[in-house]
Amino acid sequence: MIQRIQSIFLALVAVCMVMVVALPIWDKTDAQNMQNMHLTAFSITHTQGNKIVEASSNSTIYIGILAVIVLAMSVFSIFSFKKRILQMKLGMANSMTMLVLMAVNVLTIYKAEKIFNETQKGDFTFGFWAIIAGILLNMAANFFIRKDEKLVQSSNRMR
Repeated sequence: MIQRIQSIFLALVAVCMVMVVALPIWDKTDAQNMQNMHLTAFSITHTQGNKIVEASSNSTIYIGILAVIVLAMSVFSIFSFKKRILQMKLGMANSMTMLVLMAVNVLTIYKAEKIFNETQKGDFTFGFWAIIAGILLNMAANFFIRKDEKLVQSSNRMR
């Protein structure tokens, strides 16, 4: 049934991944030199004053691709409610993909920190925190999927 609690958690994971794609992930501002760096799922932009110094999408396109993959797996998993074993495998794959997404984000931010004013650190924004929320929601969904599977297995033994 789609109205199970894990379906709600998986839908919230999908919403979190939409937030990752739509919202900024990291931002760094140096007011003294009037420089700004802005990381989104598909690009990283370095501006100085009102002029864009560098805009790169090659190194950050993987963030957007991984977020869309997690989104697709979450939606597919919602509609795989009749196959709990497949749903558990998708949940595990989704967890691994989100961990890779987090690692790619941290690596990209680490590289971006070195571009200007290394003493000043950037700020994580909603896109970054949405990844962490997605990981936690996916763990909750996996817990309830396993719980359902155990319930079904115990009822099969009763027959």
